[in-house]
Amino acid sequence: MSDPTNPDYYNAGGYEARKVAKAFGFEAYLFNAFKYMCRAGKKTLNPRLDLAKAVRMIQFRIEELEAEDEANASPRKNNACTTSACTLVPPHAGPCRAAF
Repeated sequence: MSDPTNPDYYNAGGYEARKVAKAFGFEAYLFNAFKYMCRAGKKTLNPRLDLAKAVRMIQFRIEELEAEDEANASPRKNNACTTSACTLVPPHAGPCRAAF
């Protein structure tokens, strides 16, 4: 009988899902996606729900990465002023209109 706190569907071929995920350095969303893929079709007869959950976790991670990209984007992109003496905050687009 399976341990209810560590079901058989998280163990396959001598590998435990959480240990494999840790070895690969998965963060939370990717770990959950991996976990749902490991148990797809084993916890229930229909794997679709677990696979949909995996896709959702991956989408969450993509959204997180996109937000990080936006937060780390250079404020002088998109035709922003490139005048080195410009002190306007936030950076403005087009020719520099700062008085030097």
